[in-house]
Amino acid sequence: QQQQQQPESGDDNDELASYEPTGVTISMLVHASRQPRARNESMPAFLARLTHIHLSSKGIVKLSNLEGCRSVTALYLYDNHIVDATPVARLPTLTHLFLQNNRIQSMEGLLSLPNLMKLVLNHNCIARVEDVTCRASKLLELSLDDQELPEGTSLSFADDTMKSLTCLNRLDVDGNRLAQTADLRSLQSLTFLSMRRNWLQHPEDLCEVLASNRRL
Repeated sequence: QQQQQQPESGDDNDELASYEPTGVTISMLVHASRQPRARNESMPAFLARLTHIHLSSKGIVKLSNLEGCRSVTALYLYDNHIVDATPVARLPTLTHLFLQNNRIQSMEGLLSLPNLMKLVLNHNCIARVEDVTCRASKLLELSLDDQELPEGTSLSFADDTMKSLTCLNRLDVDGNRLAQTADLRSLQSLTFLSMRRNWLQHPEDLCEVLASNRRL
């Protein structure tokens, strides 16, 4: 990966003025997979059989043109500028989704994916783990380390959403100013929980989650 050159002194404004939000283009998708396009294969047919799509570090802001990727199981979108990730809800075949280091503010739609097993959202702007359409009953791993939160707030969890994550066995929530674990009491399948760099003061602060997850 080539590093971007730093603008020379006095060119910062020109750099910002020339910046245009980037969507996912068909050309990006063609080059985002190791699966070659067959001779005389139509573009819709090619996109429909892609299973692994690598789109990290592309300057992507808008998730466009993904609806034709009807067989994708792994989607790599980390290190971009994505704010709205709801378009991935149209990809029900997804099992692994990597969205770390973006600007995502809501989990709406992300937990509606029925086959999702691993979701990585470290370093975003998510203040609440909530998806009213939550159907991610197969989700095994959820990573939410180091969200960029408003001053004085901590990451919170919607009880209905957490109850829907019946198979979740790994949760990473480092660096989110958490002071208690009561919001995690609905989880009952955890075997690994990482809560480093939070505001837990005493061992008894872990009682709620330990009581409901005997395998921790």
